[in-house]
Amino acid sequence: MDKNKLKQWALFAPVIGSSLFFILTIIAMFTFTGGTAFNQENLGYSFFNNFFSDLGMTTSYSGESNMLSSTLFLLATIFCGGFMLPYFATIPSLFKTNKLDFVLMVIGSLIGFVAAFGYIGIGFTPWDTTLELHLFFVYLAFPTTLPVVLCYVITFLRNKSTPKILSVVYIAMGCILIVYLYLLFFGPDSNTETGRFIQVVGQKIVVYAEIVTFWIQGYYSSKFFKNSTEIGE
Repeated sequence: MDKNKLKQWALFAPVIGSSLFFILTIIAMFTFTGGTAFNQENLGYSFFNNFFSDLGMTTSYSGESNMLSSTLFLLATIFCGGFMLPYFATIPSLFKTNKLDFVLMVIGSLIGFVAAFGYIGIGFTPWDTTLELHLFFVYLAFPTTLPVVLCYVITFLRNKSTPKILSVVYIAMGCILIVYLYLLFFGPDSNTETGRFIQVVGQKIVVYAEIVTFWIQGYYSSKFFKNSTEIGE
C-alpha cells in the first residue's frame, strides 16, 4: 500500500469506528439483561432510562449476568476510540502549508489522543465494579473533546478549500457538547427519576452527535485528501 493510500485509509478510519460503535451498541441494547436504577424488573434496555455505560455492567440491575452486552460495549468503545487514533495522527499533515493551522491541528490531535483513550477506558471499566475509575475516564473523555472541536473548527473555518460541512458539523457538535458538559457537571442528580431521565437523554444526544461527527469528518476528510492528491497529480 503506497503512502497516499495509507493516509487516505487513516482519514477514513473514523467512518469504520463510528459505524461499528453504532452497530455494536444497538446489538448490546438488545442483549442487555434488564433493569433500570428505579425498576430492577424492567425487561431489556430502556433507551430513556439506561445510560450507555449500563451496557457495560458485568451484572445488570436485574441481577443477571450481562457478559454478552458488556463484551459488545467494550468492543464498541475500542473500535470507536481506536479508529480515531490514525485520524488524529494523520489530519495535521493536510495543513502543513500554514504554520498556525498546522499548530492548531497538532494541538487538537494531541488532545484527541487523550479523549480517544478516555472513551476506550470507559469500556474497560464497568461502572458496577470499578465506579471511580469509570468516572475518571468519563470526565476525561467528554471534556477533552471540546478543545479538539475548537482547534479543528478554527482551522477548518480559516481554510476555504476545506469542505464546509466539516465546519458546520463541528460547530453543531461543539454547541451540543457544551450543553452536555453543563449537564454532566451541574445538571440534575441522576439518583432521582427525573434527573436520570434528563442525564440519559442528554448523554444519548451527545454520543450520537459525536458518532455522526466522527463519521462525517472521516468521510469528507478522506474525500478531500483524495481529491487534493488527484489534482496534484
